[in-house]
Amino acid sequence: MRTALILICIAGAAIAVPRAEGQSAGACAICGKALGRDVPESTLSADPDFKQLGMFQVCQTCMDRKMDRRTQDAYTQVARKYKWNSISHNKSLAFRFNRRGKN
Repeated sequence: MRTALILICIAGAAIAVPRAEGQSAGACAICGKALGRDVPESTLSADPDFKQLGMFQVCQTCMDRKMDRRTQDAYTQVARKYKWNSISHNKSLAFRFNRRGKN
């Protein structure tokens, strides 16, 4: 009985968790192409925490068009320095707007 319960839990977890190869790639916010598949990912768009929340999802090609390499490096350093502050800010905004929308 105990092993059956463990097997059911494992099977349920395997079904609930999506597989990495089955997940669709995020799209670039500027050009709309699939990141990593159609266009190269930028340093920030490849970060798993930003990717999970849909932040900084811009391909390297669009970043190259918008700013030079030094500006990109400075932008990336600032984004990484304040990473957790910006993540918590975006989560609080999402919570606040979801709460307002249900009235």
